Amino acid sequence: MELSGRIKVMLIILLGIIIIVWVVPNFGNDQEEEAFSESNRLQRAREKNAGIQSSDSVEVIPGLFYKRGKTHTWFLGESYRELWQTPVTVPVLYLSNKEGGLDTVKFSGSQQTIGIDVKDKRGRRWAIRSVNKDQSKALPSFLQGTIIRPLFRDQGAALNPYGALVVPVLAAAIGVHHTNPQLYYFPYEEANGTYNNRMAGRLVIMEEEADDTWAGSPRFNYAVDLLDTEEMFDTSRVAGIPIDTLLYARSRLLDLLISDWDRHEGNWEWAVIEKQEKTWIQPVPVDRDMAFYNFNEGAINKVALLFNSKFQSFTSNYENVAGLMVQAAPLDRAILKNLTKDELQNQALFIQAQITPQVIEEAFRKYPPEVFELIGKEHIEIFSNRLSKLPEAVEQFYLNLHEE
Repeated sequence: MELSGRIKVMLIILLGIIIIVWVVPNFGNDQEEEAFSESNRLQRAREKNAGIQSSDSVEVIPGLFYKRGKTHTWFLGESYRELWQTPVTVPVLYLSNKEGGLDTVKFSGSQQTIGIDVKDKRGRRWAIRSVNKDQSKALPSFLQGTIIRPLFRDQGAALNPYGALVVPVLAAAIGVHHTNPQLYYFPYEEANGTYNNRMAGRLVIMEEEADDTWAGSPRFNYAVDLLDTEEMFDTSRVAGIPIDTLLYARSRLLDLLISDWDRHEGNWEWAVIEKQEKTWIQPVPVDRDMAFYNFNEGAINKVALLFNSKFQSFTSNYENVAGLMVQAAPLDRAILKNLTKDELQNQALFIQAQITPQVIEEAFRKYPPEVFELIGKEHIEIFSNRLSKLPEAVEQFYLNLHEE
């Protein structure tokens, strides 16, 4: 082949790559544009607001973007696509009526999470965040216009949009701290001002912001203060305040049960407890967006798991305990390094004794009725299987905890 011919072939290949990587995801992507269009969302919210009253509930579809054909799901898995497309009926969140009246404080959220903080008349802060995320926001700007963007956005299908609602019943049964997430529709209201632009028209979860504004509340064992992880370690070291290691261990075993792999330092708050002239620190797990994760389907996802084992799914077997531990490994080793295997196993046995079939049923009944109809009994069975196998998972947990 002449040099000019080779150059032509290379140019054709380069053109093909450009078309696939940059042109395809930005041409004819009506579904993606519709799903993430700010103007369309606000227009729908205004239209819906005209037909609802302050005490009404509304029907919401949380994520039509995840509706895909068989070819797409062969590559990226079915995950929770059916849940994201199923209409659910939820109450409308009118800030002026909730908790005696809520005032907006600030925008909140990480790169992917969309939310705001509000406060009640007692000064306590509450977090309101969108159930749906925008995974693409975690991408560097130079990748935002490439085929990576829709692929990243699609990973939201692996999240259970209602998993956080189940956790409080399970946590309460074993004495683990928890917030109390509630599901709402955020309406368009003139009184919300610029916060409409961020939140109106979204399916949202509202829960306590576990910070110092909740000091003295029975919700967090009458804690005198609530600290983030860095503050907790500083306080523990300087003031010599012990950490409740057994409660932390129990909290981590609950994470294993619900396959919540995203337990990095930012997903914990810490309650400083003072009772009977004793002071200690208790863990408060927060942010349950990854509970009951489902990532183990689809050719691309299976390949991704070979390189990053943390994306563990909620299945009847613990496929990879080490993967489930990755995000919290530094925290685990800092807090649990002196815990014996017997102490850890005793926590597993305690959990098995406390989480009865009745507790499991009550927990998963927190799903919206439309959702329970689809997956409730399946998730009860999966959770029950994981609960029965918890001591086996603890064996691996302990080994990984003490790996050099």
